[in-house]
Amino acid sequence: MKITEEQKALLSLIANSLFGVKAEIPCNTDFNRLLTESKQQAVTALALKNVSMPENVKDANTVFKNITVNSRVFADHTLLNNIMTKANIPYTVLKGAASAYYYPDPIFRAMGDVDFLVKKEDIEKATEVLKQNGFKPWEEEHICHIVFRKGKIHLEMHFEPAGVPNGKAGEIIREYISDMIETSSPVKSDICTFVNPDKFHHGLIMLLHMQHHLLSEGIGLRHLCDWAVFVNSFKGNEFETLFKERLKNVGLWTFAKTISLAASIGIGLPKQEFMGGNTELACSTLNDIISGGNFGSKDKDRSGEGFFISNRGKDGVNHSRPVQFILSVNQIVYTNWKVTKKAKILLPIGWAFWGIRRFIRVLTGKRRHMNFKKLYNSSKSRKELYKQLHLFETEC
Repeated sequence: MKITEEQKALLSLIANSLFGVKAEIPCNTDFNRLLTESKQQAVTALALKNVSMPENVKDANTVFKNITVNSRVFADHTLLNNIMTKANIPYTVLKGAASAYYYPDPIFRAMGDVDFLVKKEDIEKATEVLKQNGFKPWEEEHICHIVFRKGKIHLEMHFEPAGVPNGKAGEIIREYISDMIETSSPVKSDICTFVNPDKFHHGLIMLLHMQHHLLSEGIGLRHLCDWAVFVNSFKGNEFETLFKERLKNVGLWTFAKTISLAASIGIGLPKQEFMGGNTELACSTLNDIISGGNFGSKDKDRSGEGFFISNRGKDGVNHSRPVQFILSVNQIVYTNWKVTKKAKILLPIGWAFWGIRRFIRVLTGKRRHMNFKKLYNSSKSRKELYKQLHLFETEC
């Protein structure tokens, strides 16, 4: 993919906001397209905070709107902290305020839902406490969290972080995160009060989350920014000392190096020795991140391609695409009809039921039509790229 002038400008503006790199905006930059790109990457407030937009730019007050939303979501974090603390339920935040914590100006980090982790034995108690505080659970099965809503507030209560794979790597990762809540610490700032994971756990959670979405719909530049400011908080060989051996044990070290080098090339993260020199892979990964946008906002076919690439990382990326499609649909059935996990003879019924259900939803406009032949063909190049990341493969 060829980087456009507007994308070059956006990358430069991000580098300026995060790392003080002098911004260079090409003279022929179309500011309307720049604004659109920033929205698709979920970095508008961050990138454009120091830019005087021309008068002909539509929706030029987007930065103010973004900050308003961010302020509300930070307040939601504080509300959650008050509820959980009063109920004496241990928890820790996943991403969100925990990611913003590492930004030079946290208020400019685009905020979304409030994700948090509780111990499995506290799920029932936490559910009741949230209900008592006016939150209603969203009755839809998910593999690792329960959604609660109250007005504009959207909470995701995790009983496991997103992106934990099957197999040996998943077992080791679960061991890594077994003390995550205990090693977290409270943070009180001018904009938010929350419980923050320690550095190892926060880094691991981000890597799991990024690959989880990268292999499906895409992550966009917001996630790259989150990772970049986190890496920049380490000095000397601190990052390598903390992460290298443990990430190699679960097949995430190559990914960590690649995504870090991509951030160095694209958005000005100061280069560190651990990043290595595979610039070709890093540039390809950066292009893939940009082309997808935040959660696939630029290419709605990407999530469909994900069926042929990986089951959001659960099964790695080394299965053939036809086999991977079967595994991906199986996971949908397992998630929504748990009995099939033990009684796999029922899987064909699950395939038929969920296939018909999706067909009806397409007819009623609730789901997009999928051209599976097209998705199969277009998934090939992405799958070949991701194979080079060696996700969840034991690394020597």
